[in-house]
Amino acid sequence: MKRKRKTTETAPSKRAKTDGIRGVNDSATVKDDTGTEFPVLARFYRRVVTLRQYLLSELPPSSRKRRKRIAVAGLEEGVEHGRQPVENGNKSLAKLLDSTIVGVPEERDVGQDFREKAIEVFTQQLPQSTLGSNVSPSSLVYSEVVEFVIWLLFRRHSSIQRPPHLLCHGFQRALAEGQNGLRLNAAPGIPGIVAHQPNNHVDQVKSPTWCCLLPLLGRGGDRIMIDLLFHCGIFLPLEEKAGNLWQLSGPPLCEMKPRQAVKSGSRKEPPQLGKQAPRQGNRAPAPGINRPTAIKFVRNRMLYARAALNAKGSVRFGMRHIHVLNRYPDRGDREHTIHIMNYIFPRQFGLHNVFTSKVDYRDTAQPFKDYTLREREIARVRHEQYVKSGAREDVDSFKTNIPKRLRGQPLELVGKFRALHQACSYTELLRHYCPVKVSLFNPAPINDMTTLFCFLTPSQTLPAAAAKSIYVNTSASAKVMEENPSNLASAHEICFTDLACPVSDVSAFCRAVLCKVVPKDFWGEGATRSWNMHVFMRHVDQFIALRKFESLTLHEVMQDLKIADITWLQPPKVNATSKMSQSDFLKRRELLMEFVYYLFDSFLIPLIRSNFHVTESNVHKNRLFYFRHDVWRTLAEPSLTILKPAMFEEMKTDNAQKLLAKRSLGYSHIRLLPKATGMRPITNLRRRVQVRRGGNVILRRSINSVMAPTFNVLNYEKSTQPARLGSSLFSIGDIFPKLRAFRGSLQARGLADAPLYFAKLDVQSCFDTIPQQRLVQLLQNLLSTNDYRISRHAEVRPPQTHYDQAGASISARPLIKFVAHGRAAGNLLPFEQLMRQEFASGKRGTVFVDSVLQSVQHKEDVLGLLREHMERNIVKIGKKFYRQKQGVPQGSVVSTLLCNFFYAQLEDQCLGFLRKADCLLLRLIDDFLLITLHRADAERFVQVMYEGVPEYGVSVKKQKALVNFDVEIQDVKVMKHPAAATFPYCGISIDTATLDVSRVPDRKTTSTDICDALTVDVTAVPGQTFHRKALNALKIRMHKMFFDTAFNALPTVLTNLYHTFHESAVRCYGYLKSLPPNRQPPPGLLIKTVAELVGLALAMMKRRTASKKGWPGYECTVGKRQTKWLACKAFQDVFQRRQTRFAALLAWLDSGLVEAWPTSRVERGLLDGVVGG
Repeated sequence: MKRKRKTTETAPSKRAKTDGIRGVNDSATVKDDTGTEFPVLARFYRRVVTLRQYLLSELPPSSRKRRKRIAVAGLEEGVEHGRQPVENGNKSLAKLLDSTIVGVPEERDVGQDFREKAIEVFTQQLPQSTLGSNVSPSSLVYSEVVEFVIWLLFRRHSSIQRPPHLLCHGFQRALAEGQNGLRLNAAPGIPGIVAHQPNNHVDQVKSPTWCCLLPLLGRGGDRIMIDLLFHCGIFLPLEEKAGNLWQLSGPPLCEMKPRQAVKSGSRKEPPQLGKQAPRQGNRAPAPGINRPTAIKFVRNRMLYARAALNAKGSVRFGMRHIHVLNRYPDRGDREHTIHIMNYIFPRQFGLHNVFTSKVDYRDTAQPFKDYTLREREIARVRHEQYVKSGAREDVDSFKTNIPKRLRGQPLELVGKFRALHQACSYTELLRHYCPVKVSLFNPAPINDMTTLFCFLTPSQTLPAAAAKSIYVNTSASAKVMEENPSNLASAHEICFTDLACPVSDVSAFCRAVLCKVVPKDFWGEGATRSWNMHVFMRHVDQFIALRKFESLTLHEVMQDLKIADITWLQPPKVNATSKMSQSDFLKRRELLMEFVYYLFDSFLIPLIRSNFHVTESNVHKNRLFYFRHDVWRTLAEPSLTILKPAMFEEMKTDNAQKLLAKRSLGYSHIRLLPKATGMRPITNLRRRVQVRRGGNVILRRSINSVMAPTFNVLNYEKSTQPARLGSSLFSIGDIFPKLRAFRGSLQARGLADAPLYFAKLDVQSCFDTIPQQRLVQLLQNLLSTNDYRISRHAEVRPPQTHYDQAGASISARPLIKFVAHGRAAGNLLPFEQLMRQEFASGKRGTVFVDSVLQSVQHKEDVLGLLREHMERNIVKIGKKFYRQKQGVPQGSVVSTLLCNFFYAQLEDQCLGFLRKADCLLLRLIDDFLLITLHRADAERFVQVMYEGVPEYGVSVKKQKALVNFDVEIQDVKVMKHPAAATFPYCGISIDTATLDVSRVPDRKTTSTDICDALTVDVTAVPGQTFHRKALNALKIRMHKMFFDTAFNALPTVLTNLYHTFHESAVRCYGYLKSLPPNRQPPPGLLIKTVAELVGLALAMMKRRTASKKGWPGYECTVGKRQTKWLACKAFQDVFQRRQTRFAALLAWLDSGLVEAWPTSRVERGLLDGVVGG
């Protein structure tokens, strides 16, 4: 008998033969028709496969027959031994298996044993089931599989939380039946669960096609389907060519956390679809602990503070009376010192803190809680310790235990902290470091606020309804100007921001206070103390100099501090020269982080709030100005005195509070924004106001969030009744289709060469002058249906690829956008069909996630809320409540729509003579523009608007009127635009002969102006942030109307392109200039960014979309060489200011200019003309 020889070759098995069928390999890579690999899903799931591949991977290798059934389900033999979908009813099954995408998560929450026990409990609770209650369940029918998954999801989560799963939306536990006025029906087949809204996702999962899967899987198929529905995400194609998907089942993608991003070139590559990625190690901190990099100081708490006044009504400087250092003045009381230590080291005393505690967003809208007052929390924890200790003495006599690491020297230093605070003269330090200066008139400091009136703008007249610009009006200033007329010209030129304290002075004041109040032993001894104080003060200076939306992290402050030589951090009875263990080092670092966070969050920010009013300005964008409180009161009080009687009427406090208690709308605050020579009132209706309920202070919904459903209703009417909007423009881009149609009409009639007359007018204070009663009458006739359905969905877009400081590519987080929309209540389109018709057009690689939950708004409720919002809009100024008696609330989410509907009626009633083919009337909110062939129509339009329309509250700003022809109205000559060839309108320039659209270059291109408008991120990865912001800034400026060569002349398009690149270059230069030296991106990343800007601009110009936002006939003939040359030239013009610093970039730009320089003399002359012009 021959011995069998060993062989290294493996004979092909039947499974390999079956699985080798084209398109059904369970390890194949899944791609859409565009060749992409669904980058959104790859960031959330470990493995992404088709449904057929998933089922094959779940079946055991020994189940050859079942694997073959799945592999060939819905397919038949093709011409080349392949498989093609059959033409019978199984075609839908093949489409389901091959087009459905399954995202497999990292881990499965439910084990097999728990699942089997849950199935047994579930089947016993059913009144009728496929199994008897005494028999161990072996299988479930498919409908019971879906119902079991829903039941198990509710069982796995607490009674308060809603299970984060799409199949559970619209269901809730039976214990909540009848609550909140919900109509609840028992969900058939789901014990203890009731349905209050239909869930179309459940209905689709139970469809006949899905039911066919269970017989194909055979024995154990119900367990496979349970795991699929319970753990995995299921997605269906929405637009195959664009790679868009919509989620059918699983945890909502918008609520999941993305997987850890990886750098290109590393061994841990992102998971490819259809393949399982290796598991990555988790270096994250322990659950519930925030990294120092994630802890940002909440700087916006120091904005817009009001002054604290003494009994005489004067400003009181220094820390407020509610600050913990002022509430306990007895320095000899040890318990008071321990109480203050609870504020400084809350983590050590078991209190709420930024390191280990979660933020309750019912208490604050900020990322971290405000710890100014925490007496109730300390009393609660103290009482718990008293009960736990079993002490017999009174709770008031109970002494708080001090953590071991805070005994001895830390307690002494906190006591010294209290003593130095009480000995510090905050007022004198403020007068020394931040004196009031008006350099235009008197370089000497001014300490008497009545003297400050001498340097302010003289009296100004204000229209009946307060204008947007409010000027200071005081008798003192008028008297001074009367006595000394020579000061008149200079007073008109003074800017309010000149009265703010310089940032360097504010920083010097804060650093001086910290040096005097904080004991120096907190920073160590000798050289360590000097170094730590230097590092800390450097970050204080940086903190104060940051722009409005910039912040500082705790990690950045702690980065250079030396810990080892700080004695109060050392454990008791430990030799200072002994080597630190890792646990000891981490504990010392933990204590020092708590102390540093307290100094920034609970000392420095309150110090700034109590002494300065911090605000941005209308001119300098994001730059912050620090006004001493006494100076700000001198500037603001006269403005508010004029504003109150013009727009508001005072309400009694009791009446206002009763009204607020019984309605959902809250009240808003008014603040003043400095302008060049005055103030502008700003109302923030997005702010959540604190209210007291049941002894607790919570945040109620903002006014705009309450009005959001009403906005969706008005937005629906806007889309269904476009004629009711007249000539309204909702963005400057809306002007292009109307200009194209108007010019096409002129060309069709042979009037393309006829002269055109332009007239531009601006309505005075449009939001503040709209008659409320007339607007309410308009709205009653506007709403076209009795009921509206409001729904909400999320759009998860692919992440952009960015670069870190070393130039390595990083996959960023996916972009998530929540969209609410309204429609008629009778419109019951399925979610996928609604997305396909209205939202998916023009998007690529986007995943749409339905919230399932919907609300129905009745017409009477919408009108009632609008009437309440307009007629009884309550504003709080200081401590008093006022009702807005005229106009619509500024800052409201519905104000722009209401204004457009209202002025459309004005156009219909008063400007009907312009409704003809020879006239084009445009209006962007309150900015009117008329283009007409007839001069008489233009003159009549200007005449009507100059006279005003009192019934509509319309009066124009005559100083802003502009025409391109000579005309006099009421014996006053209207301003004529000096350039006869072009006419400006809302940031663009229109050719008066050809209607070509060009970009008006920004004249404020100085580095200071650009830096004021930027938001520089220096705390995270600066290279990634710079790259992302550069691309996003270019996208905003790449509007198609500037680059359509079918409408604009080629020189105009090239000029627009050059100006676009030049603005991007100026912004990039300003951004890099604002970065510190150690945060500068490498030259390779700068070159890569400019190269990608060129590619992005070319792609956006050439891209043709079939969306509603695209325009038929769009064409762009600009070539790649022209685009690259203009980009290189624009960046060279800007960056050659610092040739040494950007030598590598400039060398690359020079080579790019040579490479892209055209060979044709005509093209060269064209480019030279663009750059030279």
